[in-house]
Amino acid sequence: MLPNQDLHSSPAADMIIVTHPLFISGARRLAEIHRKNSGLVSMVVTPEQIYNEFSGGVPDIAAIRNFMRLKFILQKNSEHPLKYLLLFGDGSFDNKTLPPGNTNYIPTYQTRNSNIIISSFTSDDFYGLLENGEGEDIGTEDLGIGRIPVSDTTEAGIVLLKIENYMSPATQGDWKNVVCITADDEDGNTHMSDAEGLAEILTVRAPWVNVDKIYFDAYNQVTTSIGQFYPEVTKAIGDRINSGTLLFNYIGHGNETSLAHERVITPGDVDSWLNISKLPLFITATCEFSRFDDISINSITGGITGKPSSGEKILLSGKGGAIALMSTTRLVYSAPNYALNRNIFEAAFISDAEGKAPRLGDIIRIAKNMSGNNTNKRNFLLLGDPAVRLSYPWQGKVVTDSVNNAPAGGLIDTLKALSLITVTGHLEDNTGNRLNEFNGVVAPVIFGKPTEYLTLANDGGQKMQFEEQNNVLFSGKTGVEKGRFIFTFMVPREIDYLPGKGKISYYAYNATVDMNGNFSGIITGGFDNSDNSDAEGPIIKLYFNDTLFKNGGITDSNPRLLARIEDVGGINIAGTGIGHDLSCWLDNDRAAPFILNNYFKNDFGSYSKGTLIYNFSGLDPGRHTITLKAWDNFNNSSEKSLIFVVEKGEKFIIKNLFNHPNPFTEGTKISAEHNRPDEMFDVTVNIYNLNGMIIKILKASVPSTGYQLCPLEWDGKTSAGQRAGRGVYPYRVTIVTEDGETSTISGRMIIY
Repeated sequence: MLPNQDLHSSPAADMIIVTHPLFISGARRLAEIHRKNSGLVSMVVTPEQIYNEFSGGVPDIAAIRNFMRLKFILQKNSEHPLKYLLLFGDGSFDNKTLPPGNTNYIPTYQTRNSNIIISSFTSDDFYGLLENGEGEDIGTEDLGIGRIPVSDTTEAGIVLLKIENYMSPATQGDWKNVVCITADDEDGNTHMSDAEGLAEILTVRAPWVNVDKIYFDAYNQVTTSIGQFYPEVTKAIGDRINSGTLLFNYIGHGNETSLAHERVITPGDVDSWLNISKLPLFITATCEFSRFDDISINSITGGITGKPSSGEKILLSGKGGAIALMSTTRLVYSAPNYALNRNIFEAAFISDAEGKAPRLGDIIRIAKNMSGNNTNKRNFLLLGDPAVRLSYPWQGKVVTDSVNNAPAGGLIDTLKALSLITVTGHLEDNTGNRLNEFNGVVAPVIFGKPTEYLTLANDGGQKMQFEEQNNVLFSGKTGVEKGRFIFTFMVPREIDYLPGKGKISYYAYNATVDMNGNFSGIITGGFDNSDNSDAEGPIIKLYFNDTLFKNGGITDSNPRLLARIEDVGGINIAGTGIGHDLSCWLDNDRAAPFILNNYFKNDFGSYSKGTLIYNFSGLDPGRHTITLKAWDNFNNSSEKSLIFVVEKGEKFIIKNLFNHPNPFTEGTKISAEHNRPDEMFDVTVNIYNLNGMIIKILKASVPSTGYQLCPLEWDGKTSAGQRAGRGVYPYRVTIVTEDGETSTISGRMIIY
């Protein structure tokens, strides 16, 4: 007996979410997230409910399309015209659901000639071709369509958390001003030339974007017995993902598991990314990288043995990855790839009808409709929520008023090496009205003139020249009061002295809104001889995870390096002088430095001191030494080293128990080191007299504070409230982790 339903007369909705009953609660939660965030109205429905009314209860993809067409036509003139379709569940090329374990929760459209590899494709576009005469692969998209290919409730929960976090102010940061463009090294420089074309679009459409170019042929290629690799490219990509980028674009060769023949991104690399609060939109103009509908059948058991594609892995990662992907399911070709990629860039950086950043579904819909009638574009799909807005700062702009008292619209003196520069500016809305009520923070980044690079022709062919504006002269923060700001910085000695066009990039925010801006009216170059008195290198303090870390302490295999660096002349992060980078070495391996210029941020309102944060990953267990070298803007350097011990992360370990002060009279604080940063612990401290009797029990739920336990304080009194007498008191600390692991350690304290 079927329950009563009436989809034909259901209320109008901006988005329809088609989901399997297994994910119905998650789909409803997502609908509520959108309602609270932007007022978007969603309808949640299962395929079975659609089949009951549109195909006599028989599973049929045409039934889902016909339902979409009905709602699209009926709602055209309503307050909520249908704009988006989300398919919330995995799909398979086998729509008959015969093999056990085939997670074909939302069926897929497959081409008629699906057995011919060069012309087959699966496409969710079928559900959005809704006008008369349209269908299969013919017509223009009427809906923004996305699919979240989850196969269980755990994956669904991960994606929902990522979406909710992405849409919240918790993800604010100047990483939203960055677009990373990567390109393969083959085919006569075609992919790098195409990448340059994408960068040119940003120059026109979004001049506030800071482009990070990772062209494989600009890096050293390593040849081994099993093939060629680009380890420096893999590291550069991982560093960029972890640092944050609004959009990550790749153009070149690929397959279901990796990008490029050199495998610069593999499933293992995805597992190492820790960017949960800095999720990019991934665009991969390559073959099959997100082949979500692939299954492999065990010839003996008949069960499913396939693994998710790397595209799916990036979307479903609980540690980071991406908020969504515009990616491919089958073989694609270079020329139409580039055409669609260009159109995605064109659509992504144009405000929608509300003056806001566009939603992902609109970006992919507009881009496909601009790309003509070709089947290549059907191979691209949106893995993600089509109603999520691309998270760039659209709520206003930051404007430069003056540089060293010279009006921004007039003649400004060249920014010379070692000169002090003061910049003023204001904030305004998108119609040019000043935001005099805005109070918050602005984060300026000063770039020197663009640098020219020459690729290496690693795979034969011709070397190629390109330029990138990536030399940072200053990166800091200052306050915005009543819509106005001012900051001062020193230009490093090591800039290119030949004059060239620099750039100021801004990111401003408060608790609820963010905005950005740029100013390209500065010239950098030359030298200021007025002050050259500084002869001391920077003061460096090194830690891991937090400032409680002690030399020789323990970490896990993915520690976060933390450094406080200070110098009256400011810290040099320009990266233009040979050997003068802000850098570090592990175990004194100076032939393999970590270049850290981009990981240093000046303190609020200061150009002379700041913090460096860098995340290591996959360090070997055992004792290590980290050495950091920093230069000031006068070319004075300093070094600082720190010993640390990596403990294997599988087992929870506590060691180096201590209490301070010890001996004590009034009170003492108890702490220990451990290898589980960023967790909450349940801690119990049993304090004994020398007869073995417990005289006091301390209990608390405390954060880990990096690799050191948040201290518990004992005031020296027993459970009866009496002060304990002079003497030695053994104590035992028991810590229980979030996942239930327990570890115990004992020590002694003295009252005198």
